[in-house]
Amino acid sequence: MSERIVFDVDRDGWTKGLQLNIAQLDENGSGTGYRLHGPKYNGSSKNLIRHVVDERDAAEIRQMLDAVFPPVAVPSRAEVLAEAKREVVAWLLKKAGEYRATGKRQREADAVSVMASKIDRGAVRLFLDEAGKVTRDAGEITQPAEKGEPADTCDRCRQPFDPSDARFDGRARHLYSPFCRRCVDRCHESTDAFHVCAVCRTADQPPSALRDAEIQFAVYGTITLSDWRYLELAPDYYGHTYMQIGGWLPEGWDPEQTPAGTQQMLRARLHGYAVPHDLPVQVSTTGYGGPRRFMKIQWRKGGESRG
Repeated sequence: MSERIVFDVDRDGWTKGLQLNIAQLDENGSGTGYRLHGPKYNGSSKNLIRHVVDERDAAEIRQMLDAVFPPVAVPSRAEVLAEAKREVVAWLLKKAGEYRATGKRQREADAVSVMASKIDRGAVRLFLDEAGKVTRDAGEITQPAEKGEPADTCDRCRQPFDPSDARFDGRARHLYSPFCRRCVDRCHESTDAFHVCAVCRTADQPPSALRDAEIQFAVYGTITLSDWRYLELAPDYYGHTYMQIGGWLPEGWDPEQTPAGTQQMLRARLHGYAVPHDLPVQVSTTGYGGPRRFMKIQWRKGGESRG
């Protein structure tokens, strides 16, 4: 079966509360979802109802959404760049006028005026559209690149990245991740320090630049974690701050060889970080529907000078 949209009604195993979720699934049943109602998912839910959205459902839902939430026109990259260029040119001309007004900075004023003129006519290639052509103004927006060229798109919404749209919920790429800022911002579970999903687990550095972490426990020996993160969590109710190492266990790792609860961490080797050693930590492991499980190691902050 190809990609599909489903509505799920689940029952949380902990609170027994009902959960309503919409999800986009691929042919293997994996994908991303958005919780519409009920407690957060914690892995204990049991599915009660699943409805696969067909074309008729999609048309009716889209019509109702458009009636209440009309689509907002998003300016193209060329339009955004054209506006940015106009603002830069206007600012340069303003500075040139200020310099001339002093009566002592004519050389600076002339240089700034020349720069503004070059940017305005495209001699300085700062504002380029998708085809690599100079964007002049909204009336001269050039066409995008030829069809068939590979598009650099977000892995979640499949929309092209727009480096000029650097708003917190814009279309620019989020750090080195394969996701745009909009999709990262729309992860409504990200306020939970314990939440890790396909979007939120993206590190602030390219994964290829990170070596696997090696965590040595007193009882379970050394465990390797990939795609890891080293975080300082927000203070708890009592004002205590905790550190956390989170990473993915190797595929097929034996659950019986996986530490849990209170453990003694002898040493943690994280490339680029000095981590305290020989201290008690809390260890938890969670599965997210794939062949690998995510491990989190936490301890109360203090003693970071050791390592």
